[in-house]
Amino acid sequence: MNYDIIYWLARFVTWLNTTFDIEYTNSLLILTYMLLLAVFATIVARRHYYEAKETKKQLYRVQREKTASETRLAKMAEYMMPFMDCWPYDPDKFRFIGHPCDGIQFTDDSIIFVEIKTGKNKLSKSQNYLKRLVKSGNIRFATFRLDGDGWQLSFEDEEEE
Repeated sequence: MNYDIIYWLARFVTWLNTTFDIEYTNSLLILTYMLLLAVFATIVARRHYYEAKETKKQLYRVQREKTASETRLAKMAEYMMPFMDCWPYDPDKFRFIGHPCDGIQFTDDSIIFVEIKTGKNKLSKSQNYLKRLVKSGNIRFATFRLDGDGWQLSFEDEEEE
């Protein structure tokens, strides 16, 4: 046991005796009550600490489950959106690709890269990169041909007509 504590407890008992003019046994009784009160307060504080810690774990678990549910809902929305009444294009001409965008919509006069988002979700880095490529016009058509002589890759602007 730390002797400093015993020293200060003895000083406290002496102070109680001289200040309040009470007997030595009464001051020991007061000291015992105070120690019991301190032990009780410590037990209550520890209990609340562990309850708060458990509540924090439960909150974290619920937040993880909520995020997982939102992710599942977003995936379902991605797959169902082209077949909803609000879809402005022909769903038969939509092709799912998954990454870096959800799909490609073909129309009579254009090709549209489509990313379906739910809530306040933002574009990923690869989706923003694809968006910049589209805006800059840096999109090409390639033909990969395999025949008896081997394979050949040619781009639209290099092909002979």
